[in-house]
Amino acid sequence: MVYAVHTLAQFVHAPRKEHLIAALRVIRYIKGSPRTGIIIDRNCDIVVRGYCDADHGSCRLTRKSVTGYYVKL
Repeated sequence: MVYAVHTLAQFVHAPRKEHLIAALRVIRYIKGSPRTGIIIDRNCDIVVRGYCDADHGSCRLTRKSVTGYYVKL
């Protein structure tokens, strides 16, 4: 789901009908799964690690730079 939102976000400046259809599909998916999430106990020791990476000009659709983030609990 995150990948779909990231890809759609690249077309916010000039959306077309195909992008609207895809956005509505993502919204329907999110609406249909309201209990999906992460449950964390209060007494749990959590270690959060975050990573990011960038690839300049490699998006095959737009030839723009792509940045990705990864957060691990």
